[in-house]
Amino acid sequence: MSADYFLVSIEPGPPQGQQAVRDFLAPHMTAGDVHIEWGDDGSGVDIYGLERDFELLTLNRPAGDQIWNLVYELMRVGNLMFAPSDGNPIMVLDHATRDAAPEMSPESNVVVVSSGDEIREALG
Repeated sequence: MSADYFLVSIEPGPPQGQQAVRDFLAPHMTAGDVHIEWGDDGSGVDIYGLERDFELLTLNRPAGDQIWNLVYELMRVGNLMFAPSDGNPIMVLDHATRDAAPEMSPESNVVVVSSGDEIREALG
């Protein structure tokens, strides 16, 4: 798996849900507001970009199976797409977004996911 992943605003400009993303993450933040710990299996990830208005968040070194549940929740709360650094597959939460995504990245495989487990499976 890739070491870097991205959560990307579906609409141009900062996502409407960016404050909701910050509020959602606040109870889980450690180590200078970059490292997020999630679940009871030691899952964690460094998230960069939260300190400013963002169209993109970078997730670095996700660890643990439960971290993909966090990614799913961030997609849901922030209305965000998820992509590994190589761009495949791009993951979205609904078919309407999937149908629009190829215009943004025609060479990418776009899949609809409904859980953290589906994200983990799509990554292989």
